[in-house]
Amino acid sequence: MSLPKRVQIKHDHTIHLREATTPDAKQLLDLSIAVASEGDTLIGTTRDFQFTVDQQVEMIHFHKDQPKHIMIVAEVDQEIVGVLNCYSEAAERMAHIGRFGMIVKKGWRDVGVGKQLLDALLTWAKQEPQLEKICLEVIATNERAINLYRAFNFFEEGKLTRQVKYHDSEYADLLLMATLT
Repeated sequence: MSLPKRVQIKHDHTIHLREATTPDAKQLLDLSIAVASEGDTLIGTTRDFQFTVDQQVEMIHFHKDQPKHIMIVAEVDQEIVGVLNCYSEAAERMAHIGRFGMIVKKGWRDVGVGKQLLDALLTWAKQEPQLEKICLEVIATNERAINLYRAFNFFEEGKLTRQVKYHDSEYADLLLMATLT
């Protein structure tokens, strides 16, 4: 694996990319809640992140202990500014597929954090011989994320219409995207 590593990003910042560890649990939970509370770019809401630090620790261990699973953090001066987690499918006929989600803290978007997290994921995935395809779901109006994924050769596989419900009469479509490793 090519982690940990330090990478220069825009505005003369250096980020440290590494696998998540137990002491990261509180920061990861806080980051998830903060990003979920910002608006409608995530599928999850703050209610979806109402678990304890101990449960977050379990999630970190789950990703660390399972083959074809990884949780990568992007850190600047000991502050976690982004996280990406990827897990493989459990069903034997779908075990060649990895699915991931990524969040980047407000103020750290458009400077290269997401790009570096994705690069680290795809580098790791190429070293996992059983992973042949990496997939994601993204809200169809999240153009910033969609453009990033396309820059990494992710292609649209389909669309789930009215898949995300914001309010009683407000919905969003989900794009299904993937790339082959």
